[in-house]
Amino acid sequence: MFVGLIIYSICKDGIWYKIIRELEIKNNIKPTPIIAVTAHALNIDKKKCLDIGMNDYMSKPFTREELEIMLTKWVLEKNKKNTDNMQIEALG
Repeated sequence: MFVGLIIYSICKDGIWYKIIRELEIKNNIKPTPIIAVTAHALNIDKKKCLDIGMNDYMSKPFTREELEIMLTKWVLEKNKKNTDNMQIEALG
């Protein structure tokens, strides 16, 4: 089952990322994929976003097709993890 996906448009200091992760831990929620979306397109900007802890990165502008590819990637990844967890629980 797909739970959620967050598109994060500011990747300066990662404060909202940290708040989201703290809320997930506090409420015993599995981590939700967070995709950084920024106008900064240099490799150093991508590295910074990923180093903060974002799961992925997109630079603006992007096409609808690029967004669909990114969303599909993370929806499939999230669903795969949920399916794997259900199989492990069934075996346990």
